[in-house]
Order: sequence, then structure tokens, then C-alpha cells
Amino acid sequence: MDSSTSATEPLLFISHAVIDREIAHYLKEMIHEAHPAIAIFVSSDPEDLPVGDPWVEKILMALDRARLVVVLATERGLGRKWVWFEAGAGWDKRRKIVSRCAGKTRKNSLPPPFGLHTALNIDESEDSANFFNLLAKEFGGSDGQIDHGALTKEVTRLDVRAEERGVYSVVADEEKPFFEYQSEMVKKKLKDIDQGGRDLLRLVMTNGEIDNSRIYAAWRRTYDLGSTIKVVVDSGLVTKRPDRVNNIEVGWSLRVNPDLQPLLKKLLFPIDEPGGPFFQI
Repeated sequence: MDSSTSATEPLLFISHAVIDREIAHYLKEMIHEAHPAIAIFVSSDPEDLPVGDPWVEKILMALDRARLVVVLATERGLGRKWVWFEAGAGWDKRRKIVSRCAGKTRKNSLPPPFGLHTALNIDESEDSANFFNLLAKEFGGSDGQIDHGALTKEVTRLDVRAEERGVYSVVADEEKPFFEYQSEMVKKKLKDIDQGGRDLLRLVMTNGEIDNSRIYAAWRRTYDLGSTIKVVVDSGLVTKRPDRVNNIEVGWSLRVNPDLQPLLKKLLFPIDEPGGPFFQI
């Protein structure tokens, strides 16, 4: 993406797994050859995301500007949480999504929600031409003299290279930014929760899932517990499951979000806060 591009100009956002960066960069090059006026954001391209820039903020800003989000829907990409995050952020902003499939992943067998949007096989000439026609419709211009046969052969070669490099050996490095972002998000939420709320989180984690009667029985203070429960539930760190009999709620249970539990354990245990606990754990 040209650094001189206006910050308000709509762009094309290419979401991909790091292991597929060669495919993403090649696709960007071919799009620029056919449509030089299109601004393109590829998060693994240093021109688009310079080292040291706020990582998540830059991506969300690019998604704000995106007119079209292209997901490189390889088997490797669909196995990466960050690709789902970028695509989900695009859906949340009501952006048009196009999945470009390669290798083992085919357009007719995409998992939901990817299969609910336009899907094309990037390694087939007809779908390649259809994709460039779509770009012309969305951004204007024409696809020039792109050799779609040569393009699809190169994509196939790069797909094989990515597979041969050992897909799963890079998972930890690739998903590190995702977990760093998740960690910062959880720490921010905990700052808004007082000691009583943090003790409630410890109680829930200790029990796995705990119902309302046991929560109230464990409460050791004299003031209202309801506000503490509300703050913790509203934080999204726990889920509240109602217990119903004949469609009437007779109680409820709390459970820590399982995806966040390992991180919360590191942040909340051991207990290093002054004063006695708010609950009998």
C-alpha cells in the first residue's frame, strides 16, 4: 500500500495466515498490475504494517476503510484464530467478504460462516478471472492483460511451498499477537473489577461451575452481592447459565469463559491482595 494513499480512501484488505504470506504478496502484486489505483492492505507486508506500529489498531483502522475483505481460505488459514478475528471484524463492520480458496480447501466445502459469502478458487483460471472482474466492479477499472493461467499455476506452486515448510511449526509464533491482544483485553477488564469481583472469579474458577445458592452461601460480606455479580457477568469473563423448570427460571450458574481460564489463572492466582477474602472458597 502506497504510504501516500489517503487515509479515507477505500481499500482492499487481504486476510491470511502468516504461513501463506507469499500467496498474499503475490496476489497483491498481481492486483496492482491490473488495478494500480487500488489501495491494498496486507498485514504481513512491512509497507502496510511497519515494525513497531500498534498492531491491532492498525488492522482495525484498515478494516474501517476496507470496501472489500479477501480471505485467503487455505486449510492453513482457516486453522488460524487471527484469520477468523480479521474476517469477523470485517463482518461486524458490514464489509463485503470474498473467500479465495486454494489447495485442499474448495469453495463448495467452506465451513460457515465463510461459505455464506462469495467464494472463488484462487487456483482455477475461470474463478481467477471472476475475481478480477469483481475488483473492477467494486473499485472501477479493468483487469488489463492478466494471464490467469500463469497466475493460477504460480498460486499452486506457492501453496505447495507453504505446505512443505511445515504448517504447524509456526502456529505459536503466528498466534502470539492474538494472545498478546487477548491478554491486554483481559487485563483491561480486570482493572474495572474490584477485589470482591476478582474473588468471585477465583471462586468460579475453583469450582469450575457454581450455582447461585452456593455463591450466596460463600459470600462473607454484609453488603449487596448482586452488583458484584453484575459487574463480573457484564465483563464477559464469565457466562451466566439460567436453570429453568417449565420455562420458569429457578436459579442460575456461573462459569469462567474456558478460552480465558488459563490466562485468568495466571493473573488471579496466587492471591496477592490485602485483606481477607470476600468468599469462603
